[in-house]
Formats: sequence, C-alpha cells, structure tokens
Amino acid sequence: MVLACVLIIGALLTCLLAPRGLRELERTSASPAGLLYVWWSVVAGVGLSAVVALAAVLVPDRDDGSTPAHRIVNGCWTALASTRLHLHVVVGAVIATVLVVCLLRVVRRVRRSRRAARDKAETTMWMLEPAGDWDHGVLWLEHREPLVFTIGGRTNAIVATTGLRERLSAAETDAVLAHERAHLSGRHHLQVLLAETLGAAFPKLPLFRQAPLAVRRLIELAADEKAARSVGADVVRQALVRVAARGRIGLPPAALGATAAATELRLARLGRPLRRSARPARVGEKACFVAAGALVPLVAGAGTLAALALMFCM
Repeated sequence: MVLACVLIIGALLTCLLAPRGLRELERTSASPAGLLYVWWSVVAGVGLSAVVALAAVLVPDRDDGSTPAHRIVNGCWTALASTRLHLHVVVGAVIATVLVVCLLRVVRRVRRSRRAARDKAETTMWMLEPAGDWDHGVLWLEHREPLVFTIGGRTNAIVATTGLRERLSAAETDAVLAHERAHLSGRHHLQVLLAETLGAAFPKLPLFRQAPLAVRRLIELAADEKAARSVGADVVRQALVRVAARGRIGLPPAALGATAAATELRLARLGRPLRRSARPARVGEKACFVAAGALVPLVAGAGTLAALALMFCM
C-alpha cells in the first residue's frame, strides 16, 4: 500500500503543478519537439503511476498469497460486522474503483474520438476534392484569401488556396508547405486528438485540461522549426506574418492550419538563432526528456512522503 500511496500522491501533484513548469519550458531554447516528448511522457507517467498503483493493490503478496485488495475486502466485511469501518479500508476501495473506471473511460473515449476524427477527415476531403486541382501532393482551391491547412488520418492531405501563391513569394509558399508537411510527418493530428480526448475525460485535472492548448502550441513551434531547417527561419517568419495578417477563414473539421495557435510565441522563436545539432544529439535529448517526464510522478510522490516523514516523525 505504501507504493500505491506514493504513486497516487505523485500523480495528483503532477496533475496540479506540472502544467506551470511545462509552460515555462516553452520560453527557453529547448526544442519544441523535445517539449512535446516531455508533455507526453509526463502524461504517460501519470497514467503508468495509476496502473502500477492499481497493480500494487491487486497483486498477491508472497507470504500468504492474498492480495491487498482481498485483505481490504475482508477488513471491510469485518469492520462492518463489528460496526467499525476503518479509514484505510475506505481509501483502498475508493482508489481501486476510481482507477478502473477512469482507465475504461479513457480507452472508450480515445477509440470513439479517433473514429469520429477519421470520419470528419474523409467527409471533408470528399467535399473539397472535386473543387480543387492536385499539384505536387497539394490540393489547390480557388480563393483569393491565402489559406493552407492539413487533414490528417488516412487522408493525410495538404489543402491550400490559390490566394496563397498569389500573395506570397515562391520561397514563402515553400516555407508554408514545409510547415504543413511537418504536421503530417509528425502525426500532429493524432497528438491533438489524443490531447483533446484526455482533456474532455479529465477536465478537473489541470495537466489534462491544459494539454490540448499546450500540444497545439508545441506542434506549431515544432513544425516551424522543421520548416526553418529546410528553407530558413527568416523565410518562415515572413510567411507566417503575411498569412496571419491575411488569412481569416475558418478551418474545416479535422484540419490544422498554419496560423492555428500562438502566433506571437512562434514569431519570437523564429527570431532566435536556430540550433543545429547532430541527429544523435537530438535523439539523446528527446530520450532524456522522456525519462525525466515519466519519472516526475514517482519523484513527486516519494519526495512528498519523505518531507511528511521528516516533519512529523523526526
């Protein structure tokens, strides 16, 4: 039960306090792709802590073969029979029940949201494709306003208006299209879908409630960075300014647009010198981010219990 308490306390503290720290990291020079790994590893760490805590309650001990859950039930029955209900019995039963219900709820929501997003993407393309012309993997629609967006899922398409080519230079158009290709290669639509599903499933927990906006910011920063490595940060920045100033059309369902989120933060990021590191260094950085994020709940829980022990037991 000690391990379960450590993990549950750590997961709750992480849900409450981690969003502020993660938001501060966005102001640093850390790679946006790496920060996405941090967000998802923290979320995964919270989920893993819940699963391990549940397992710690249900797995049998080596001594007598009974599980903590079995002992809780027996203790509850004995306490009820003697009209004395112990607090640890109630806490253990509530924790196990809540964890099981939450896990089942998340699985069902993710499956339902993914199916709905796939249907929206296919319907959107079915409506748009007859009105446009394909050119080098881009569906061009006749419209005077500059607009570009991607549709994920099995469709995986880039849609742009002819106004984009008319109002932007060739280099700026290439920069915008490189940004959108980064969305597709990074499977950013799936990340947004998962973040929105978790936010809807756990709206009371700040980590999950703030995940959709944070993920949308970071995928735009990550796509900007990848495009900047291909065509140059100055070109990407100039294209973003021009598209943001002119494009005012609402996006269709299941689409990610070039000006979807955090324009000021993106411009500030593009104004900084672009970090150029070797691929092994970038992979190592992401691995460190994943490990650190996944361990946050465990460290938070263990640290809290240690602090309480020092305060009340010394």
